[in-house]
Amino acid sequence: MRTVIKNGTIITGDGSAPFRSDVLLEDGLIKEISSSLPASDAVLDADGLIVCPGFIDPHRHLDYEISRNPSFGLIELSQGITTVLGGNCGMSGAPATEEWRDYIFPCLGAGSGPFDSFPSFMDALNHPLAVDAGFFIGMGSVTSFVKGMENRAWNDKMIGKAQDILVQAMECGAAGVSLGIMYEPECFSSEDDYVRILSSVSRYGRPIVAHIRSEGNSMVEAVREVISIARRTGLPLVISHFKVFGKKNWNRLIDKAIELVEESRKDGLDVSIDFYPYAAGSTTMLTLIPPSVQKESWDKTIAYLDTEEGRAAFASEIMKESSWDNMVQSIGWDRVLLSSVSSAEYRCFLGKDFSEIASLSGKSESDIFIDILKAENGKAGVIVRSMAESDVDKVASLDFSALISDSLYSGSESPHPRLYGSFPRFIADFSLRRKVLPIEKAIWKMTGLTAGRYGLSDRGLIRNGYKADIVLFSLDEIMDNATYTHPVQLPSGIKKVLINGEVVMDDNKILKNDEGHLLRFGR
Repeated sequence: MRTVIKNGTIITGDGSAPFRSDVLLEDGLIKEISSSLPASDAVLDADGLIVCPGFIDPHRHLDYEISRNPSFGLIELSQGITTVLGGNCGMSGAPATEEWRDYIFPCLGAGSGPFDSFPSFMDALNHPLAVDAGFFIGMGSVTSFVKGMENRAWNDKMIGKAQDILVQAMECGAAGVSLGIMYEPECFSSEDDYVRILSSVSRYGRPIVAHIRSEGNSMVEAVREVISIARRTGLPLVISHFKVFGKKNWNRLIDKAIELVEESRKDGLDVSIDFYPYAAGSTTMLTLIPPSVQKESWDKTIAYLDTEEGRAAFASEIMKESSWDNMVQSIGWDRVLLSSVSSAEYRCFLGKDFSEIASLSGKSESDIFIDILKAENGKAGVIVRSMAESDVDKVASLDFSALISDSLYSGSESPHPRLYGSFPRFIADFSLRRKVLPIEKAIWKMTGLTAGRYGLSDRGLIRNGYKADIVLFSLDEIMDNATYTHPVQLPSGIKKVLINGEVVMDDNKILKNDEGHLLRFGR
């Protein structure tokens, strides 16, 4: 079938200026770009609209959501997203033990399985999907699968098993290896451990995508660590959600970290970064617990915190500055919002910060935090207003930064608004309203730049021979409607979304949810 998109303003996805033209689509590909195209079977009138490549989100924690939710695709397609990558921050859908799945629940939610191998997970998704989807193999998943969640040193046998799992994942098409060095059990691994394990997949040349060890006081040292890992393994590196938290670090540490990345790039290393368009992040409540009060398992930690001694120790330690990234001490309880719970008792606190929750409950912030943690058995999430907007803008303006959403799929009634609004927000707020960067550069960071970074050579550009994954949107209407208080809101202004030349979404209505496929890299 031949389709012509007529009268649109084309933004090609390579950073070049917009121009007015028509686009001919044939057999799922872009056939020709011209203002004098022949007649076709179908015509889409794009007068007054932007025509650009489908958006690529390389950081969505959708590993389980994409398989468990039969209506998957609405949130993604409504933002113009046509390609996604999952398995980020060391948290991949497989290999996964029950203990690991409980730990990552606030990020990935519940899933089928558990899958005991990455190939079995991939095979389970080898069917038509709403969008094209690929997956990283997560080192947190591998580490927990090989040696559990506790602080145990790697030995040669464990190293060998981890290497075998990574090679197996590469052979079946993993997009690369994701690290979650801030999280347990990866936080117990050293730089040398990573180098020994990751060197086994150096020959594949696929990137390390790293959630670094610290995004607070020690952020610069953490950036230096992952750059060293990349240098020693010879692998490309993407530093995930490049940011710094803690009020005293704002408008200061980000410059030093950027300098490290720029220096490594000048030295010839393939190092880049990504970011999401918000000054707040989202994570599990477990990551806020100081190591000084943690026990050998999360069950024992929660049980200890619920004792008189444990509550007193937590209240004291949570307000101390240390080498560990203490989020609460660095930004305050009033900047930590409860975002996901399952128990009815605490659902009324969703979207509220812990200072407000403490006031409403008549308890201290630390006590109500422990109460919720116990009731949810650790499976609760928070939003942390941890960043300076000026730092986010600075990162967004860099030529080597790409857009992500870092969306979580816990099933929360009050998720971070980035789940519903990241891509329209970047256009509407960063480009159109505040003019942090021009529209063609914004689109580039959502399409061509990302496609090139991950070796997606058939998409990301309006160019002859490329996949006809295309978005039509209105500059006057595009808007993210999701807010921190009302986050479950679809965006406005995305008029049509095409995958393989087929219209799959029209004004936030899904017409088809089977044009996407599983992506197997290296095949």
